[in-house]
Amino acid sequence: RKHGAGQVELVPLLSAWAISAGPVSTATWREYTDRLVDGLRAAGPVDALCLAQHGSMNVEDDPDPEGTLLTRLKREFPSLRIATTLDLHAMLTPAMVEHSDILCAYRTNPHRDHARTGVKAGRLLLGLLGGQLRPTTAWRSLPLVLGGGITLDFLPPVFHLFRWMSRHERDPRVLSISLFMVHPYNAHPRLGWAVHVVTNGDQALADELADELAD
Repeated sequence: RKHGAGQVELVPLLSAWAISAGPVSTATWREYTDRLVDGLRAAGPVDALCLAQHGSMNVEDDPDPEGTLLTRLKREFPSLRIATTLDLHAMLTPAMVEHSDILCAYRTNPHRDHARTGVKAGRLLLGLLGGQLRPTTAWRSLPLVLGGGITLDFLPPVFHLFRWMSRHERDPRVLSISLFMVHPYNAHPRLGWAVHVVTNGDQALADELADELAD
């Protein structure tokens, strides 16, 4: 919640964690999402939500539960601004992109930048709330599945991709560039890599960078 003059009140809502396994039961997923929505209502007027998700979850009756959750949040809280952080193994979907104002992925594999990614997303979200930022996005879905050691961030070929991303993020117009490598064993019907770019009010630049990284 914002309190004027740059003052922000943080309101913790829900934390849940699990190891990799099979699909989550519908009842379990409904309980957790209901708790999150009920927590938002109970918190009173909330300007923004920073949501840390994995991005490759499966629920028994929904191959895109995290996209479904974002859709529900935007439907029930239309004015809510949402920043979403995702694992770089996320299966990026149209619902995730459409209903996230800010979207940032981890940049390391094995993952070592959870906190850094959260801080990045939070800062961008505050910039959006303060009117300094006007996020514009572009994303591309790729018919590509790779796994194993060739996706480690400190080895070729992925190392060179991440260096390219970091170099372009030095441009103040570029807020975030994400690469999603999915879990190759995920059963999602549209399984594949994806790239996502967020710029500050520059749609043409977002499309240009998304196209270049996708190529």
